[in-house]
Amino acid sequence: MDGIPWKNIEKFGDWEFFGLYPLPGAPRNFHLIAKESFRYQDCIASADAMISSSATAPAPNASSTGCPSSICPASILRIPVLHRAVSEWGHGYLLSKEDYCGLNWGSALRLIEKREKPRPYCRAGRSGAQGRLKKLIRMNKPWLIL
Repeated sequence: MDGIPWKNIEKFGDWEFFGLYPLPGAPRNFHLIAKESFRYQDCIASADAMISSSATAPAPNASSTGCPSSICPASILRIPVLHRAVSEWGHGYLLSKEDYCGLNWGSALRLIEKREKPRPYCRAGRSGAQGRLKKLIRMNKPWLIL
């Protein structure tokens, strides 16, 4: 993430950016959130969109909370199931590594503004997932979590 001209986020003047880690250059429209003060999932659910360089946690959290997201595909190409899930969900806006690092986010942000915010992918949350896992365990068949 070094070398990204974070100060240039200011060109997206209609957007306010929030993050858990400080950005070099301190753009005016960037606000640092103390990780200890908020659950990550709550931050995602409160946002109109999420842009992340990683997909292992943000992509599932974004789809489960109904938050549109833009994700650098270079970080998820090694995880094909996540790449496919984000693409099939229809609200994951995949950016090339060059577009992500060059802050060429305008087209993705315009698409997000035009589209209706998606419904949460899985409304049942943790309790629903626990129920499905219990059901699988009771089936007395071999299973594994991918």
